[in-house]
Amino acid sequence: VPNMIWYVGDTPKYDVDGAKSAGMIAVLYERKSKPMGVATPDFRFTDWTDFTDCALKAYRLNPGA
Repeated sequence: VPNMIWYVGDTPKYDVDGAKSAGMIAVLYERKSKPMGVATPDFRFTDWTDFTDCALKAYRLNPGA
């Protein structure tokens, strides 16, 4: 069930594009400004303390998943 797997990475070209191609939820950790890949991440954050907000937002969008 790839659409329930979160793939967190910091490289748009490889991490986001690869996760989206595999049907996973792509989460981009933006440590610094980087050129975007082809696909748009489902969620993005710049600080690990914000990762919880991403998870809570995702749960609210799809409770019970």
